[in-house]
Amino acid sequence: STARPKGVMFSNRAICEHNMWQLTSDPLTGPYRRLLVAPMSTSAGTIPFLHTLLSGGTAFLEGKFDERHALHLITD
Repeated sequence: STARPKGVMFSNRAICEHNMWQLTSDPLTGPYRRLLVAPMSTSAGTIPFLHTLLSGGTAFLEGKFDERHALHLITD
């Protein structure tokens, strides 16, 4: 690693097309809840967040990951 931040810009259209593809290829059904622990500044954080919300689910955002608190969110 170079220890320097790297980034890629995505157009709004590309993000929308990806979300539409994901909704048709992997639809979430029923009362869906997802615990998100990845930073929202990464694609690992934003893609599951958008997929959950666009499917009508509930996204739980966890700032500092604590397994005890995460277990409480999942079971309630």
